[in-house]
Amino acid sequence: MPLSLPSDILRKSSEEVPDWIRAAPDLTASIVEKFIGSRVVFYPGAGTDSGAIRLFGSSQNSHCFVHADYSHNDCGRNPKGYRAVRRSVLSAQMLTKLLGWRDTHPVSDGGHLGRKYRLRALWVIFKRMKSFDEYHGAEYLALLHMQAEAICVFRNLWARRGRALHAVVLQDHGLGGNCTQFGRESPLYKLASDNGALPNWLLVGTENTEAWPGYRKVSKPDHPAGMHGNCSSLYLRARS
Repeated sequence: MPLSLPSDILRKSSEEVPDWIRAAPDLTASIVEKFIGSRVVFYPGAGTDSGAIRLFGSSQNSHCFVHADYSHNDCGRNPKGYRAVRRSVLSAQMLTKLLGWRDTHPVSDGGHLGRKYRLRALWVIFKRMKSFDEYHGAEYLALLHMQAEAICVFRNLWARRGRALHAVVLQDHGLGGNCTQFGRESPLYKLASDNGALPNWLLVGTENTEAWPGYRKVSKPDHPAGMHGNCSSLYLRARS
């Protein structure tokens, strides 16, 4: 039996927009808990790639996203068909207070740029424009874009809490050494596995990345994510 596209598979388990997103709230302590407890898609090393937002948002499978990249403090332009109705920059001090964040010192970019970056984040609530209908995507989307090292983001938001993610995007571009390698038995996989934080889904680059152990491919390749036009396939966690 031929495999389906990732969007067709994800659409089968779509969800309604969480009520709290509709109010386009600031990121407060109570919203943090609602956000982390939602279906969150985590994209380590995202750069300015909004492909995962397009895929999971258009299928209405998820409405919440966390991007992590130490060299960018923005997610690029708004996703097609959306406008920002809430946009807030969060400092290291604010993140420490809201998230109980640790590791607030400057972090290295891995050496390929020879610079360091101070922790900060961008919180955005997007609303679908009136000229686009529900077939284009969800009415609201929430994004937390962290200018921070991805494994540190994962440790602070999920591993320390023993909370599992909904999905993780794996694209090993290899531009920053080991700190940008997230596939196979990477430190990110080991951290998730050791702390009960393994996601249900992986979206894996087919040309440059190997899936984590314990996941099986369930879709044909498509182009929903990847800064360099890489195809991606959807993987589902195998249940024992």
